[in-house]
Amino acid sequence: MRRIKGQGSRVKGQDYLFLASYLLLLTVFLFSCSDDPATHAYQKADELLSKGQYEKAIKAYKNIVEKYQESIVASQAQYKIGQIHQLYLHDDNQAIKSYEVLMLMYPYSKEVISARKDMAEIYTRQGIYQKAITEYQWLIRNSRSVEREKFHYEIAMCYLKMSDATQARIELQELVKNSPSTELAPKIHYQIANTFYIEGKLKDAIKAYDNFINNYPDDMLAIEARFNKAVCLEETDNLKDALALYRAVADKYTNKDAVQERISGIEARMRQGR
Repeated sequence: MRRIKGQGSRVKGQDYLFLASYLLLLTVFLFSCSDDPATHAYQKADELLSKGQYEKAIKAYKNIVEKYQESIVASQAQYKIGQIHQLYLHDDNQAIKSYEVLMLMYPYSKEVISARKDMAEIYTRQGIYQKAITEYQWLIRNSRSVEREKFHYEIAMCYLKMSDATQARIELQELVKNSPSTELAPKIHYQIANTFYIEGKLKDAIKAYDNFINNYPDDMLAIEARFNKAVCLEETDNLKDALALYRAVADKYTNKDAVQERISGIEARMRQGR
């Protein structure tokens, strides 16, 4: 290929010019940040937090929010206040109030996503599942696709904890239909089987557990699924198959005493039957 004379030197010169401009802008940015009083105050608040001086750290972060509301670190400071209450002072109610202030003052900040996640976890832990569902629904509308799958799963789990197995199954089936290749698929199918058991639909539960076991035989929940299937078999008076399945999982099931108790109970029933 014929080389155009002087072309390489011109391109090289443009590269140097771009690099010089980038370094100049970076220097100006770093200097402006280092000269920002809010940044200095934020660093000092972080130091207090790292030393475990939580009340002083909260006061320092609040000072930033009050004095430097327009600073880029103000929303971060307000989020840190909520985190301290939640993680270190174990004051969930105060944490929620702090997160609500964040959402009111900085509704478009990136910290709002994190705050909503924290609030959903707090409400779930407190057993206020309907409020947790509301937070997860907001997160589904405002988060990336992979995260939306997780939040949808958490909604289903909230319904399950509210003893609404039917709605939980609807959520799970919708989730697996929309995202069949999701990494949550094993958990979803396992919980679908559980919803049938909770409703007393034992035949449907057995089929669902079989579906899970056949599709995910090496999953960490496979032993749980086999045990649960054995319970369903026992409750439908299929004692022989239930006993065989209990014996098959006896050495692997986490609660070995529970398995042995089930085995002993079935053996006693079978002796009485004879």
